[in-house]
Amino acid sequence: DSTWIVTGGLSGFGLESARWLAAHGAGNLVLVGRRGMDTPGAREAVEDFTAKGIQVQALACDISDPAAVARMVEHVRKTCPPIQGVLHAAAVFDDALVQNLDAARMETVIAPKLLGAWNLHQATLGIPLEHFVLYSSITTAIGNPGQANYVASKAGMIGFTKALAQEVASRGITANTIAPGFIATPMTDALTEA
Repeated sequence: DSTWIVTGGLSGFGLESARWLAAHGAGNLVLVGRRGMDTPGAREAVEDFTAKGIQVQALACDISDPAAVARMVEHVRKTCPPIQGVLHAAAVFDDALVQNLDAARMETVIAPKLLGAWNLHQATLGIPLEHFVLYSSITTAIGNPGQANYVASKAGMIGFTKALAQEVASRGITANTIAPGFIATPMTDALTEA
């Protein structure tokens, strides 16, 4: 009888996290991505959740735009059961060697993580959330060739999200920052078995 908002929820870590939430009792999911239902594979993911009895919405939202995030959260409040949790897994990739990066390419990758986390926090201030989960990445410890901007966005997430999680926790909400490594999916399971 409650709702989880999952940013980046239509692919990658976000989609796998949404599947985990559904498998563990989440009955209402709002999967947010820049392209919404135009995200490759989104229609199939929504159909899969629906076939399992999960109420799901796929919404397009630029998570780095505070006004867009506020509108998205207000839409969810009006159309779904109460929001229980937010899981921020949105990510943008623009791979290049560090010498080929400029400020614009750095911002493109960093903004969805850092601004997205802040915008979600601001948009949910008046909501009695139970959980606020922010994803970073293990790449901050081990690096990833050709992904300096991605690793920088994740490194920024570590300090920023720890401080933000403390702020959210001061409101009585369970707040976590997670730096996941590799997540198994049906495709990676099949590759592992091959």
